[in-house]
Order: sequence, then C-alpha cells, then structure tokens
Amino acid sequence: MSNSSSRIILEELQNERKDILEMLREPFLKYCEEIAMQLDNRTGEVSKYYQVNPEIDKESLAIDSKKRENFIHNTKEKSGDKTFDDFYSQLQAVLPRLQLSDMETLGQTNETLATKDFRKCFDMLNDAGFYNVNRNPVNFWSGSDAQKQANTTNTSLSDSNVPAINIMIKFGVMLLENKSPMAELLFHGSSAELSAEATGTVMLFMPKTMTAHNFNWLAELNRLQDDRHTGKISELKISIFDPVNKVWSEPMHFQDVLTQDRVGVMSRSTSLSDNQKKTPVRPSTLRRFKSNTLKSNRESDMLPRSHSDATDGSAFSREESTEPKQSTEPKSRGFGRK
Repeated sequence: MSNSSSRIILEELQNERKDILEMLREPFLKYCEEIAMQLDNRTGEVSKYYQVNPEIDKESLAIDSKKRENFIHNTKEKSGDKTFDDFYSQLQAVLPRLQLSDMETLGQTNETLATKDFRKCFDMLNDAGFYNVNRNPVNFWSGSDAQKQANTTNTSLSDSNVPAINIMIKFGVMLLENKSPMAELLFHGSSAELSAEATGTVMLFMPKTMTAHNFNWLAELNRLQDDRHTGKISELKISIFDPVNKVWSEPMHFQDVLTQDRVGVMSRSTSLSDNQKKTPVRPSTLRRFKSNTLKSNRESDMLPRSHSDATDGSAFSREESTEPKQSTEPKSRGFGRK
C-alpha cells in the first residue's frame, strides 16, 4: 500500500472518530451533570470519595460544587477555570490520534505527546471538582464479584469511586455502544491512569481464576508490580474469591499467590471486537509474566501527579506537592464475607 493510500485511510478513520465524538457530546455532558449532582448530594458510587476523605470541610466542598456548576454551564469566573467545552475539545483533539501503544507509556518517563494530552483530560476534570485519585489509597478488581467486593471497604477507592476515572470509563461505554474502537483506548487509558496514580498499600480483588490479557492484566498488574519494586507502592496484596463457599480470602502478598500457583489463569483476546472465548494461558506465558513482575530496571520514574495541597480553598488543587498523602492501611473487615 502506498504512503498516499495509507494517509487517506488514516484521515478517513480520524474523521469517522470525530463524527462519533460530536454525536456523543450532549449525552456525555448529561452524564457529567449526573456525577456533579451525586457529588453535591453525596449519593451514588462517587460518594465513597468523601468517606475516604472525611477531613474535607464544608467550605472546600462548596467551592468544588461551584466549580462543577460552572463546568457544566460553561461559565468562567476567573482565569484557569475549566469548562465542559474546554474538556471536550481536549478529548476531541487527542482521541482521533491516540493509539494503544501510547497508553503503554502512560505514567512512564517516555510518555508520548498524545498520552500527555490524554492525561490532561483527567487534570481538567480534577480542576473542575471531578476529583482524580489525589494520592488516595486505591484498589483494583477483576470480575463482577470482585467489583462488588472492591466497593465494600471504606478505606480505599475503586475505579467507579473516583469521579474523573468514572466519567472517562462511562465515555468508553458510550463509545462501545456505538461500536467505536476508541472505547478500548478509554478503558485501557483509564485503567492505566488509576494504576499510575496508585501509592502506598494497594489491594487487588480477584476471582480464583484470573483472566489474562484483559485491561486488568495489561494496564494494571504489571505496572503495579513494577511500582512495588521501585517503592512507589509499598505493598501489593490480593484477596481471592472462593466461588464454592462464597467467601474472600484474607489479604496475601500478590507475588506469593503467583509463585505458589494459588490462582489459575485464563486467556482471552485483547480486542473488544474479537472472540472473547477463554482458554488456558500457556505455562511459558505465565512464567514470563511472573518473571517480568519480579524485576524492574527503572528508577522510581514518576510520583503520581495528583495531590491534596489546595491553593484556592478547594478540596484538591493541581499545584505540585512533594509530600504524599498518607495511605490508610485497609481494615480486615473489608476483605472477608461470611
């Protein structure tokens, strides 16, 4: 295929993506408004954000509520205020040119320009009162039972509890419903963003048989293991669901679980459009994953960009801070179900 033909195909693909993005503008704005209402009324899954941050005072919350209102209504009261139109323009500019290879650099020292532009979307949401991780303790899950369990502990946040992550994942769902390949970028990128922002003790909730080559495997597990070795994550623990007795195990060290073969691993296609039938992972693949997670050749590249040093009275500001927020050790009651 000639260079000119490849260029034409690429331009057609980018135009198709732009058309879908324009079509989804209004329904996506409506969802952002729903999340704003949930934060204001302390309802829905995002209300857990306040449970993990009980120290946030009413004055700060009022400031953030006003920011969200201005964001939704595209009102700028002062320089630096973020509006939905600003945010969506950023999405429209970056998504048509974003590739999965860009997502692999997220949070690393070799971030591509497209990845940096993609991460600005999370920053803009955070600035507008739709909080990102902001150095809070987070947990990860794989499977529907694990997703429910991840929301039972009041000491850490799951992806749906973080407003910025929640919003971006929902946009991925909207794209998926329209059969857009950009959905995979949103899901992978949101998983990678949550992983890149993780610090302290990180909890994983997994079924007894893990699924390889999904977003949890590709965008989260390797990154979390690597960050544990650099010291950005102090502990990586896992709780496994027993489907027969319907109980969760006590937290165990993740690497011990892998090396002792405490869980099985199944594989599936990495593409949302391909066959999703699960097959056993070959032993050589699993050994390679285990060995890769045992080593790290990098320095501790980047600390999470989010923080809690407010400069304008809001709960979370984007001014850089070198002092991380202390992670709360998860309580045992959150990990067992009788």
